[in-house]
Amino acid sequence: EFQGQKIEAMEGYVDAQTGEVYRFIDTVEYFQAKGSVFPVTNDGNAPLGVQTVAPMPFMNVGSEVTDAGGNFINSGPQTAHLEGPFVKMIDQCGTASLTQTDGIDWGSHSGTD
Repeated sequence: EFQGQKIEAMEGYVDAQTGEVYRFIDTVEYFQAKGSVFPVTNDGNAPLGVQTVAPMPFMNVGSEVTDAGGNFINSGPQTAHLEGPFVKMIDQCGTASLTQTDGIDWGSHSGTD
């Protein structure tokens, strides 16, 4: 078992006569949740006040939570919510959720809130 991995699917190519390992790779298909964020402020001053695309770590996506890099492994249609084990968004406009296939991309918006 590799530290931090929930699912393991490894593939190895080994010389049957010598036992030499030629290749050993992780075959799990990873997907990423990402979106455009203001890193510190929305004042428009680069670099910390300008929207940038960033991974969405520790976000609920389907039945799992993304890792520190915003990665998750369940393929197919998944619904993500702007909440997770460390934050719960309470918004008077309603719950923010997005359903997409093979990755979640919240995109960007010209708004500043």
